[in-house]
Amino acid sequence: MDKPKVFVLTRFAEEIGHRGAGFSTDWWDWRIVLLKQWTEPSLRRQSAKNFEWLVSISETAIPQQRQALVDAVAGFATVVVQKGLAPSEDVFRAHLQNEKGPYWTVRLDSDDMIHPDFIATLSSERLPVGAVLSFSSGVILDLGTPFLGLRRLSNNPFLAHLGEKGDNVFDLGHHGKVSFANTNLFFARDNRVPMWLQLVHGGNQANRVMPWDRPALTGNVLKMFGVLPPKLNVSQLSPFRWLDFLRHLVFFKMSKARR
Repeated sequence: MDKPKVFVLTRFAEEIGHRGAGFSTDWWDWRIVLLKQWTEPSLRRQSAKNFEWLVSISETAIPQQRQALVDAVAGFATVVVQKGLAPSEDVFRAHLQNEKGPYWTVRLDSDDMIHPDFIATLSSERLPVGAVLSFSSGVILDLGTPFLGLRRLSNNPFLAHLGEKGDNVFDLGHHGKVSFANTNLFFARDNRVPMWLQLVHGGNQANRVMPWDRPALTGNVLKMFGVLPPKLNVSQLSPFRWLDFLRHLVFFKMSKARR
């Protein structure tokens, strides 16, 4: 039996359709940098190649910014355009409507990464159509500190959904996952190797390294995801960043002492 194909779905500047106007050039350029330095390399390093990368963008985006995105992923991703104020899930569903299924869909934001074996591990699963799969273990990386947090969370944004004819595309808020949480179609894998990585940076403070996340040095990112983290200029850390730095340093020392 052939392994099901995987469609990686990336929403680029989803809010643009609701605002009806483009973001600042600096913001847009920074998101393109993140996409090129983090998201795209993690897909190019996948050990399995049975996947397709779809990136959505609203037609209401400024033409130059929209073209910058197209150029950034040219030859590797398929850019699909949201009509008017239509949400990205609509254009993804329409694109997948005629695909031979069943197949997996998985969300990957434009500033996140997945482990090099994510696609291979996902497509090797033998689950019923309609299944929702979660890899519980992942990484939260704050570009402003020298530490990252190892997190275990079954209800995370990297949920994979097995379906066909576009019926397995969650909306931006993953609201559809609620109906699966307490059913026999929800499967959580307590993987030891972190399978996903979320970035915390100046343009995205929604994610944070939390006190209960197991601390680790960012150098481990190179080992796990094949990306060398940027060098930290400690002189530019704000007082709050310094507190985070010291707190995680203490937690890190304590975790080593308990081993």
